[in-house]
Amino acid sequence: MKIKVCLLTTKKNIMKALKEFNRVCKPNGTIILDIVNPKSLSSLGSKKDSYITLNEFKEMVSLIPDLEIRECFGRRILSQTAFEKAPTFLLGLIDKIDKKMSKLFPIYCVRIYFSIKKG
Repeated sequence: MKIKVCLLTTKKNIMKALKEFNRVCKPNGTIILDIVNPKSLSSLGSKKDSYITLNEFKEMVSLIPDLEIRECFGRRILSQTAFEKAPTFLLGLIDKIDKKMSKLFPIYCVRIYFSIKKG
């Protein structure tokens, strides 16, 4: 069996995917997904025009009447590279700081996770 992987790199494709998730999800079902955030601190200076921001995604979900964002949270303010380069004895401390910062400033996280309920 072949598995086809598709990155949703345009707003048009993301909207199509959201509509399809809505179509196949049972009433009162939950859709779990994440986005790569172009406004994350680790993306500063890079050109990632194909990624969608937190606010753009929220707006797109709001356009589909049956869907409602239940929960949204970010993870990892620091990039994976920062963790890989950090000395081992500091990893625990860096992880704790990163978790707290992610809760305070989800808009700057590398990945943003959503729990979306279908009405």
